[in-house]
Amino acid sequence: TWPGASVHVFPNPAQDLIFFKVEGIDQSDWNLEIFDAMGRSVLNTNGKTGTSFPVTLNLPTGVYQWKIQSAGKGVSVGKLIKG
Repeated sequence: TWPGASVHVFPNPAQDLIFFKVEGIDQSDWNLEIFDAMGRSVLNTNGKTGTSFPVTLNLPTGVYQWKIQSAGKGVSVGKLIKG
């Protein structure tokens, strides 16, 4: 993992658009993957460190897990709610 990394996810719960902001990692690029309740990958995209990266949630209402990685290392994991 990246020591000192922080991830801000907002708004959460979200409707159709959610923002991910990753700070405190040495790499400029990161990968976001979102999983449904069954553990299936439903979204995979890339973002830039230090920016508020918008993600359109074309997903059914529910609870999802997200994982961010950079340079093959885990940065953070969390939960989001699509309302």
